[in-house]
Amino acid sequence: MKKFLVLFIFFLLFGYDQPGFAEDKQLGTVMISFDFNRVTPDYANNQFAVWMEDMNGNLIKTIFVTQFTAEGGWDYRDDALPTWTKKSRISTLKKKEVDAISGATPKAQRLVYKWRGEDAENRFLPAGEYRYVIEANYYWDAVVMYSGTIKIGDKRDKNRADASDSAKKYDIIENVSAEFIPLK
Repeated sequence: MKKFLVLFIFFLLFGYDQPGFAEDKQLGTVMISFDFNRVTPDYANNQFAVWMEDMNGNLIKTIFVTQFTAEGGWDYRDDALPTWTKKSRISTLKKKEVDAISGATPKAQRLVYKWRGEDAENRFLPAGEYRYVIEANYYWDAVVMYSGTIKIGDKRDKNRADASDSAKKYDIIENVSAEFIPLK
């Protein structure tokens, strides 16, 4: 009991931070941008997902996924964004959670997605290095991947993503980059 009381007083005096998380504050915004080129009018062929990972490859947060895949295309087509489907555990998400991360397949254009440095539960993460990933389907079975690392903290950072071999062959996604802009 005495040990509990000492710990309780310590937490009252000095507070308690959950390990691995910042003090509930946003450090800045990561802007992930790329050129999206629709390959055909068929929606099943123009699917993509954008997400953040820790440096061990664990999904932190899905930023965006096209609606067809998120709302069941993953179950209809085994090859629909297979990496994202596995990491996101989409089959376990509730409709409200799917709605929060998905949207209609956009028109061909330069796209920009923002990440405020939070995890799936909207807790802000500490300064550090994180990986951004984009996966897309080119026709039914070709999968293209881009990934890069970005540092969040008190300084600006820019990064150009690396492309998978298939991404170099197909032009559904091109010119992928990210920039971290710290809060002032």
